[in-house]
Amino acid sequence: SQMQPVTTNFDMLHDNYAPGPDNNPLTVLYGVDAFPMSIFEIIEGTLEEGPQSIIEGIRCDDNGNPLHYSQFNIGDTVDLNYFENYEDATPSNTRTFRIVAKVKITATNSTRSTFTDFCFYLPTSVYQDFTNSAQMMSYMFNSSDLVESEVFLKEDTTNNDPTLDYESKALYTEEFTATKQLVTEVGTLLSIVIGMIGLLNLFNTIMMSITARRHELSLLECVGMTKRQIYRMLSIEGFLYGFGTFIISLTVTCVLSITVLRGIIEQIWFMSFKFDIMPALIAFPIMIILAAAASVLIGYFTLKQPLSLRVRPQE
Repeated sequence: SQMQPVTTNFDMLHDNYAPGPDNNPLTVLYGVDAFPMSIFEIIEGTLEEGPQSIIEGIRCDDNGNPLHYSQFNIGDTVDLNYFENYEDATPSNTRTFRIVAKVKITATNSTRSTFTDFCFYLPTSVYQDFTNSAQMMSYMFNSSDLVESEVFLKEDTTNNDPTLDYESKALYTEEFTATKQLVTEVGTLLSIVIGMIGLLNLFNTIMMSITARRHELSLLECVGMTKRQIYRMLSIEGFLYGFGTFIISLTVTCVLSITVLRGIIEQIWFMSFKFDIMPALIAFPIMIILAAAASVLIGYFTLKQPLSLRVRPQE
């Protein structure tokens, strides 16, 4: 890939095209060897090599679908202008090429740092002749032993030549694992906080309900109901509160997960949606037990005063 500016003589139909020194759209130009060219994903045309042949790159989304229509047709000619630097008003070299193929721009045939609707590939020899540059920006290769290659590259770029850097599947996997762990920890913490808030609201609702019926519970005790029977009634009431809360929460969770969350996850190509109801089922008996226990405990402290004081009319 050339670091000096390269432009193409093409009318800028959109405002987001970055202009070069000659006010033509800036172009990403790559020189590729035989191996990278052999694994190009061809959209249209054939990979013909020649001094006037050029390949157009088409940007794609994360799923490999082209993001825009091609700027050219197969057989069209394109004029490229090469500048030594941005201060030059006149290009150092200008050449006309013929579009012979269109290929997908992928992570393995681009720098992944420049985004433009004008991207072209030339054979290395033609690229060097056009730009007078022999600088190599990246070197790509396959490996039959990923572990051994990873160790070699890490050792070489750390000790022998620190100016070099490398990318590999293992590095991306390690970064993704760290990101996944961070998201899991943050999500778990938020779930615990939200769960505690929900439980506190449930306990507050139960407490307000029992406190508001303090006089009514005292009258039930006056007519012969024992405290044990009252506690049993309150525990059943707490069970119903907990069960209702669980049903509503589970329904809302299922609907939002299958509709909203699933739609968001499916937009990210390296993530997959998996709905797991098991955590909710594990939390269900815990919520029921806590709601029933909270009802009995609140009822105990509410009915702790002597009956004569509790049935006295409140002023």
